Amino acid sequence: MYGQLMSEWTDDRVGDLIPTRAARFPDRELFRFAERRVSYAEFDSWVTAVAADMHRHGVTRGDRILVQLPNCLEALVLQVAAFRIGAIDVPVIPIYRTHETRQIIADTRPAVIAAADGLGSRRPQHEIDCTLRDLGHQPAIRYSVGPPSDAWRPLPDADPPGTARTDLPEPADPGDAALILYTSGTTSAPKGAILDSRSLLAQIRNMVSSAALDETTFDSRGDLRSTLDHARDAEASQDAAHARAWRITRAPEDFPRLTGIEDIKERAGAAHIEIAARVHGTPTLGV
Repeated sequence: MYGQLMSEWTDDRVGDLIPTRAARFPDRELFRFAERRVSYAEFDSWVTAVAADMHRHGVTRGDRILVQLPNCLEALVLQVAAFRIGAIDVPVIPIYRTHETRQIIADTRPAVIAAADGLGSRRPQHEIDCTLRDLGHQPAIRYSVGPPSDAWRPLPDADPPGTARTDLPEPADPGDAALILYTSGTTSAPKGAILDSRSLLAQIRNMVSSAALDETTFDSRGDLRSTLDHARDAEASQDAAHARAWRITRAPEDFPRLTGIEDIKERAGAAHIEIAARVHGTPTLGV
């Protein structure tokens, strides 16, 4: 058992995972999204286009990419694009209100923020704009999932097939931070648990092994999963790279129907509890 656990800790880089698999299995299906099917090559092309756009705007290794979205392909694209250029993914659960989101923005000072234009009766982009003005912070990019506005630009589309990108920076080293997961903030201000590339990949391999995932795995839990399950989302695309675990997530047009915590509770599963237990004892970004 000890040997098996130690074999999961390697010097691989999480930012290399998707492009490596895309080069090996370009036409293999990675995700099913409603009626849409996405191959490794298609997903990698989209990730690369977003990574290149961020890099053109000055985003570089160690910068934080804050993503406050319900379960959707765009959230996974942004996560893997951050990994691709050595930036740090900061997923923020959509039910956080202004005071929690403000704390995280003040803590991480993100270079990129992505949010939905609407979530039920809320307007997350407007809430974030007000917070940014109060904090005097100006991210390099604000991405809108939904209609763009003056300050919020659309996420880039995938590059045409065969487009090569040689100008991107290297992914983060194995011991560098790749992901910051924030606690719920129930009893105090949210705290950020930092996962480096090596530990994130070890968790992914452990999950694949524990769940006995293989090339035939079909993961259809997406419509039953909770938007609270942000830690599991943060590893979804990486799990799928090790085993063909197809995800069913949410489309942006579904966001306005997510009206509050009761709606979320109806869809909640237990997976986030398992993942939350795994991050206890990891370093935290202090508040």
